[in-house]
Amino acid sequence: MEDDKKKVNRRDFISAGAGALAGAGFFGVLQNGQDGKQEDPGREPASSPRGPDPRNIANNFKQLKKHYPVVIIGSGYGGSVLAARLSAQGKQVCVLERGREWHPGMFPKDGGDLSKVAFNKMNPKGLVDSNIHKKSNVDIICASGLGGTSLLNAAIASRPEALVWQQKDWPKEIREDFANGKITNYMNKAQRVLASTHHPDAMKVRKTQLHKQMGEELGVPVKELLLNVNHTFDKQKNDYGVVQNACTMCGDCCSGCNVGSKNVLTVNYLPLARSQGAEIYTMMDVSYVEKTKEGKYVIHYVNKENKEIEGVITADVLIMAAGSMGTTQIMMRSRFKGLRLSEALGSRFSANGDIMGFSYNGLTQTDILGHGLNKRAGSTSGQAIMVYADYRKDNYDPKNVDLMERYLLLDGTVPSALGPMVSKAFAAWALANSSKFSDEQMKKVRKDLFDTAEPDVDGAINNSLIFFACGHDSSNGRYRLDDYEDRVHVVWPNVINEKGFQTINREMAKYAKAHGGIYVPNPRMTVFGHRMMATHPLGGCPMGDDAQTGVVDHNGRVFTEDGKIHKGFFVVDASILPRSLGATPLLTVSALAERIADHIIADHTLGI
Repeated sequence: MEDDKKKVNRRDFISAGAGALAGAGFFGVLQNGQDGKQEDPGREPASSPRGPDPRNIANNFKQLKKHYPVVIIGSGYGGSVLAARLSAQGKQVCVLERGREWHPGMFPKDGGDLSKVAFNKMNPKGLVDSNIHKKSNVDIICASGLGGTSLLNAAIASRPEALVWQQKDWPKEIREDFANGKITNYMNKAQRVLASTHHPDAMKVRKTQLHKQMGEELGVPVKELLLNVNHTFDKQKNDYGVVQNACTMCGDCCSGCNVGSKNVLTVNYLPLARSQGAEIYTMMDVSYVEKTKEGKYVIHYVNKENKEIEGVITADVLIMAAGSMGTTQIMMRSRFKGLRLSEALGSRFSANGDIMGFSYNGLTQTDILGHGLNKRAGSTSGQAIMVYADYRKDNYDPKNVDLMERYLLLDGTVPSALGPMVSKAFAAWALANSSKFSDEQMKKVRKDLFDTAEPDVDGAINNSLIFFACGHDSSNGRYRLDDYEDRVHVVWPNVINEKGFQTINREMAKYAKAHGGIYVPNPRMTVFGHRMMATHPLGGCPMGDDAQTGVVDHNGRVFTEDGKIHKGFFVVDASILPRSLGATPLLTVSALAERIADHIIADHTLGI
């Protein structure tokens, strides 16, 4: 019988081509204008407000002063924590963020919006930055906007296990502070501000129930995640005076929360800083920094709000907090301009052992399709990621334990804006590989490809599962600055063959088999370019005991190349992490930022 598995007609071929193009965009091959032709950003998402938004907390650019006691570059977890804690000490703090403000209702809702929110040279107001470089072994995906990574992450407040903190990659002071309970206390402090909680209905959605069932069949405990998402009150002000709504389990956490329930940094640490007198400026792209003979720091910026305006401001205390890629890039440019920095700059890059995989077209409806603001009857997506299978076994031999075999395997959701694109991309792949599927499975494939513009609830993609993992890698990547393009890329030969990634891939394949689906590793690793994707990039300005091993010390203070300390110069973000965590990094970065803030205040760096 000549069936779907053996014959692809002309309509199939055209649809497969369109789906493959969509898939290339989703998995990072379309480069948002970075390495090829620049896209016209056109209009902003339809719901973006015209004129000043009353929800904005940023200052008008005209209010920017020439000098500040404290300047913080970046507004992610590190920068926001420092802004809140240092402004409480009565010193004038200035925060510079390269992106714009984003509020509920402004995030992408469909494929048309997605093409408009890509950050690039022609669209500096874009939300999603993907540093895809022809020389790079790792593609970095990150957010651009006030609140940094918090805008697009799954809001997971997970903690590294004790074994991670005991590794000698950390300065001895960090290991000691974990042993004496101080790191845990700082995590608790950050968690209170971020309002991390379990969702009461986490185990009532199909995808989490399946994850739990399969994990238990494989002998692995499945647990609920603590998430920085509000589900306890609706249309009320939180502790920081910001009105929030309750979570609707729409699944769109990772494309931007349009409901207003996610505890992004613009609803906690940043408004706290603003209420204490901090000034916040958006669309401020910092090029590089210099240090004067008198010890002042000169920050060179370009304001990109309307037309590009170049300028400088100075600071007594400078805190770099632009994220692993952003901070390292600015530091490398600054070293090129003469700033004295450690030779370790750019080292210890880690992808945090992160990996993605799919069980495609399985036996059971999973409801992994986010529905956004349009609830579907009989289908609840849940939050983006809600549970994890815990592969960090308690009974291990401390002398022989292998961190590469210890990780969290998490569930996942396709954001509603990506649903049509992803469903057709996978359907196109299935047609090209139809011999892998049964006749019944191919019927589901054709539902996704032809029946409706939106994915069918009975189609192949809604009978699939997404797996994410946070594990470990060797942290052997290194940032390089491309002098011609003036941006960094990651050199890490054979990264896709790292033991940690291979271990996780094998286990994900077992879950796919239990689900009755076809296991598809991240196509970016296997089809499009054989590269890693990093959504949790770490390192670049790693902590170390000295300038030979680190760019900063345990307090985030910046080393000179000969091991001295730059007074009043700090790095506080994911770039200072010297290794993978085996957990999502937001809580670790926040805790270390709380610790560094206390040390800055205690040693009178601010002149208090």
